[in-house]
Amino acid sequence: MEPERNLIWLIPSVATSLALLIRYEIGAAMLVVLMMMPQSLLPTRVFGVTGFNAINLPALVLIGCALFQPQRPAGHDRRLRNAFWIAALLLTVSVIRSAMDFGALARIESYALASASTPAAYLRDYILKPVQVLLVLWLVARTVQTERLQRYLLMACVAGLAAGCLIVMASSGMLEMFAQGIVPDIKNDKELQAAFGTYANSLQLKLCIMLIVAGTLFIWGAKTPGRIILGLSVPVLLLALWTCHSRASLLSFVAGAAVFVALQRSTQVRWATGILCGFLFLLSLIVVPSFREKAEEVLTVGPWWALYAEREDIWDPLRHDVKNHFLVGNGRHAMMRSPRYDEINQHEGGGGIDHPHNAFLELQLDTGIVGVFAVFWLFWRAVIAMRRRLHGLGPGQTSVSAAAGLCALAAYAASGLSGQSAYPQHDTVILHLLLFFGCIPPRAQTPLFTPVGQGVS
Repeated sequence: MEPERNLIWLIPSVATSLALLIRYEIGAAMLVVLMMMPQSLLPTRVFGVTGFNAINLPALVLIGCALFQPQRPAGHDRRLRNAFWIAALLLTVSVIRSAMDFGALARIESYALASASTPAAYLRDYILKPVQVLLVLWLVARTVQTERLQRYLLMACVAGLAAGCLIVMASSGMLEMFAQGIVPDIKNDKELQAAFGTYANSLQLKLCIMLIVAGTLFIWGAKTPGRIILGLSVPVLLLALWTCHSRASLLSFVAGAAVFVALQRSTQVRWATGILCGFLFLLSLIVVPSFREKAEEVLTVGPWWALYAEREDIWDPLRHDVKNHFLVGNGRHAMMRSPRYDEINQHEGGGGIDHPHNAFLELQLDTGIVGVFAVFWLFWRAVIAMRRRLHGLGPGQTSVSAAAGLCALAAYAASGLSGQSAYPQHDTVILHLLLFFGCIPPRAQTPLFTPVGQGVS
């Protein structure tokens, strides 16, 4: 089946590359939809060639167009741009510091480090790949700058991810389990987790953000055909979210939904969306027993202690590392080079745990308080930029990308209390795309690059 699978994914990859050359906006949208698909559906290499896959080929075409057809960008928020580069520099330095002490990581068997067997491979996985993802998303956001095109692209992303999740759940037997009244648990079932190709904590954030995007599009950005597509996509995304059985799922959904409801202008719509979000939350508690147990624990001992109780075997031993490297941290994957890592790993089952299940603690360990402050400053400047754009399109108009970006950032921050990572990864593609959409000033209909065979009037 491997040659057929390679050929199947080579077709959309080549089609996306050709679309980029013929009609740039359509090609960029197709590339982003490919990036949203579950990782298990995307082969890491095609025909055995390392680096040649369904994403890299059109990504190279996209970057090539940027190199050969550049234009000066529109005005940016200087403080936001400075905050981005400072945060990016600190995160990059943390990876380089860890690569210089790679021997301390090489002794640890971890799923996350499986492909990083040398310092060069480590730099490739944790610098070059994230830079490629961010560069592609930035170029897409610079191209698809009109609100109308952004709405079409986001709708395609919602439908594409829903289709991908439906394929995964149908092929792995999860739909049959749902039909029998059993909620699949990809958090504790390695085979089902492999079907999605990612961790439950990472998958839930992408699904929560997509549900938020679907809601913003339904209210502000879709006509009847689009609302039908969204209506068919949301149940699939909700089923996939239920399979995560993650505490972070509840945190992400509550935080994102709260901001989503607060952004509504009309009192009637605010009540309606609040009731709908409350209904979906209660439905999730009823359908998923693990969600209900976590909610009961929160009511019994309080939110923080319910969260702390599950992670105390990880967080308590790391207190000394925080104190010892408080200012600038100890480099990427600092937890794995902690003197007490073996104790932490043993408590977690000896599976080579690679992060402390708290994005803010990971950031403190890796980059110190300097890095924490830089990333928080970046997010604060992003919030200011998105709020500026939110209602800046004209009287009565709302920017869907800015609204979804604010909700997504809230969901990410809440999810970071129980998992996630401060570093860009495959499952945060939609988050970074929304941030770029919401922070880059809108322009007229003229695209950033002139499609092949067309001139700018």
